[in-house]
Amino acid sequence: MKEKFSLQKVGKRPLVFLYAFIYLPWFLTLEHCVKQYYLIECRLDYIIPFCEYFIIPYLFWFLFVAMSFVWFLFFEDDKLFYRFAGVMFGGMTIALIIYTVFPNGIQLRPNLDASKNICTWLTSLIYRTDTSTNVFPSLHVYTSAVIGMFFMRSSLHERKPCICHGICVVSLLIISSTVFLKQHSVLDLAAGFSMAWALCHAVFVEEEEKQAQNSHQSTGRRRRPVLR
Repeated sequence: MKEKFSLQKVGKRPLVFLYAFIYLPWFLTLEHCVKQYYLIECRLDYIIPFCEYFIIPYLFWFLFVAMSFVWFLFFEDDKLFYRFAGVMFGGMTIALIIYTVFPNGIQLRPNLDASKNICTWLTSLIYRTDTSTNVFPSLHVYTSAVIGMFFMRSSLHERKPCICHGICVVSLLIISSTVFLKQHSVLDLAAGFSMAWALCHAVFVEEEEKQAQNSHQSTGRRRRPVLR
């Protein structure tokens, strides 16, 4: 079904963004208070090379998340929007709980020459403003994976599957940027993606079972008895 832009359908949906008043103080407190943490790293982290050009998809994440919420807010039905918001905010809360009870961080960042090019300058800016703590699981990875999975369930996928496949490519680039910029360990990436898959699967498994059951019943009704 084709979804059209409508302010009337928005209703009380924006109220979900009040979650920011929970998330931001909690996250910022952890960012400034965590001094001792468990080191997250693996051998693969030292094999993957640093590449400053991945700062482009890394920074695009902020716009990517905002644009995704705009789409689901204005163009999808209530059921999909609230599922999307619930999975996004639910996973973010789980991550905050993990950061609180299991303080963690990385020591993978290289020494940068900020004057080398615009990308190294932007990366050094991120290094200065974003601490190397609260990394497992990666929220960059988690939210990007959730966005890709939900767009594959959206009305946009029914009409323009190529666009949704492009969104998934962008998600993968953002996910990859976390390890190429040494902002996260491969372990952070794996944890973020696993959490995204698990929560999305939990949300959609019931719907998939119903669709399979309806399909089976429909096939059974079309089958004619064999006369002997």
